[in-house]
Amino acid sequence: MAEQDKGKGAAQAAPKAPQGEAKPKQKRFVVVNPFSDLHDISKKYDEGDDVSHFSQERLQSAINRGLVKEA
Repeated sequence: MAEQDKGKGAAQAAPKAPQGEAKPKQKRFVVVNPFSDLHDISKKYDEGDDVSHFSQERLQSAINRGLVKEA
């Protein structure tokens, strides 16, 4: 009986998402005007580069300066 309970508990612990259901997409931010990194000027961000990994503060600054937009 313990084995039956173990099997049921495992199924409940890790429910699977229905197939075909898409995960919620994260917002994506891309460069619209090329710029250099503030701390490493050898690092260039070109038009179309994904910069979604920037912190929220850095993204907002780049958006305000017309360097980045939400894709």
